[in-house]
Amino acid sequence: MSHSAPHSPQSAGPEPTSPGPGPDPGPSPDSTKVLEKPRLSGSSEAPADNTESSPEDLLGLVLCDSCIDTPLPAVKSCLTCLVSFCSSHLRPHLENPKFCSHRLLDPLQDVERRTCEIHHQSLDWFCVPDQECICEGCVEEAHRGHERRSVEEARRSVEVREGGRRAEKRERTQERRE
Repeated sequence: MSHSAPHSPQSAGPEPTSPGPGPDPGPSPDSTKVLEKPRLSGSSEAPADNTESSPEDLLGLVLCDSCIDTPLPAVKSCLTCLVSFCSSHLRPHLENPKFCSHRLLDPLQDVERRTCEIHHQSLDWFCVPDQECICEGCVEEAHRGHERRSVEEARRSVEVREGGRRAEKRERTQERRE
């Protein structure tokens, strides 16, 4: 009997379709576990080892606050509950009428900071004279009559202003180099 290449321990791995000399004992229990790990992980994005994710992997990723053992990425944050939910844990908010008044947003890293400490409502407004974010309750009480903008409009205004400042600074730096 002639073999094209001897099976050595340095080979890439077991080849279940090419039997070696003697009866085929089948895959060893250890190799079965290794082969099954990726299927059990349920994720094609991360390696199937049992190590924790590095901080770089989780940077910018909002995790579900209701997942116990292995937190999944959040799909929404609730400004009423001040927590973030994966798709499974979000279902009660979508299906139970008791949660219909809850305000859901795309996942937020700092959901607690987006809510008024006094009224427990979302900070949707920016008070121009006081230069702070406020909620509907604040609009009706402490900031009544103050000029206000939506938070999105105020953010865009700041970005435009800061972009202009950065451009001016680059021009001055370029002029100094010349």
